Amino acid sequence: MVPSLIVRLADFDQQIAALQNDVDIRRQSVNKAVIDVALAADAARAATNAVVVADREAVASDQAVDAAQRRLDEMLRAAYMQGNTSGGVADALTAPDGQTAVDRTAVLRRVAAAQAGTVTGLNDARRRARSSRDAARIAKISADAAAGAAADRRTRAQGSVAQTLEALRSATDQRRRLDLRRQTAARALAEAKAKSGDAAGQQRIYDQYVVSEQQTVTVPSSQPAPAPAAPPNASTPVAAPSAAPAVSAPGGPPSAATAASSLLGQLSNLFGFTPQPQTASQVPAQAAAQVPAIQAPVAPVSVASMSGKQMIDTVIARGLSVVGTRYSWGGGDINGPTVGVRDGGVADTFRDFANPGFDCSGLTLFAFAAVGIKLPHYSGYQYNIGKKVPLAEIKRGDLIFFGPNASQHEALYLGDNQMLEAPESGSTVKVSPLRTDGAMPYVVRLINS
Repeated sequence: MVPSLIVRLADFDQQIAALQNDVDIRRQSVNKAVIDVALAADAARAATNAVVVADREAVASDQAVDAAQRRLDEMLRAAYMQGNTSGGVADALTAPDGQTAVDRTAVLRRVAAAQAGTVTGLNDARRRARSSRDAARIAKISADAAAGAAADRRTRAQGSVAQTLEALRSATDQRRRLDLRRQTAARALAEAKAKSGDAAGQQRIYDQYVVSEQQTVTVPSSQPAPAPAAPPNASTPVAAPSAAPAVSAPGGPPSAATAASSLLGQLSNLFGFTPQPQTASQVPAQAAAQVPAIQAPVAPVSVASMSGKQMIDTVIARGLSVVGTRYSWGGGDINGPTVGVRDGGVADTFRDFANPGFDCSGLTLFAFAAVGIKLPHYSGYQYNIGKKVPLAEIKRGDLIFFGPNASQHEALYLGDNQMLEAPESGSTVKVSPLRTDGAMPYVVRLINS
């Protein structure tokens, strides 16, 4: 009985670990979707502005054509009906002899042709303006559709997180019940061994085990995990389990069940958590005071004279200058730490939305900004920039990525089997031993040394 329960517990531990990893990946898919929604919304706004400009130009073109046509009509009427009133061309047009009449006709034709050419040119401009307006309207329709599709993808990504969270909760509950059964069976076995000479005692112990087993099976399996209390203030972050594999501390790593229970507690309010967002100006002063002094970006003019090694050293020095800065999901830009964004779950539990810090991609874009390299704020997009090099050939200054399509995490390799990373909510920017489990087969090299 006990050995079979232990095997099943090991199976659940593997299942829970896989689900934890899946939750991390799906959270990053939400991060990507949020960025895509923002980009699509920007494109939709630009398309709307283009339509406004095109409409304005089309109206102006219509007005110019109408005005030119009116001038042509007035000129022809004046030439034929008003006679000689101003000398010059009018004199030629009203002369009595035949040659002058011919000249009058020629002048009339030249004047009319010139004005007609003006009208033709303006009509061509009007057609181009209307064509541009139509194209702008079509582009706006496409941009609006893209924005809507991006919003749908974000909703689906959030839904997938919720589904994975439910699977994780179910697996954790099943493991808890199974562990109770194992403990009960182990106690019964130990007592039976201690009283191996007493047949009646063994029977009594077995009967007690059966009763206990039946009671254990009836334990409810859907008790909601308690929502973790938010820290009393922004300067007291709550500890969180590490999402990425790390070197085990003395005494061995925590069990998968403990880590899963902690993760479930953090994710229990993934949806339905809707307090009003805070802006950077509302960040508590004590939280801002925690942020280390930030190294100023290297002036672009000095980069041209740098060697590749010097540029890498500059990038790494800037990254190391913020070691100890808190993690904030969605935080970090080219100038330093910024308040994070709401995710309705783990990041909100740690109040990332109210505290300046970095996430993994925010840290790397901040570091590389020191040498004028601009990176997008998403690991999956950063993976597609620069030169891809096999993981086995990693060098100082390379970026290493984790998860499918680099969607889970990234870090900056420092050399000597160390890397700089911003791991997760509840942690800080730190130097860690190099990990390759779950890493992409290629690293990204942005600077050649």
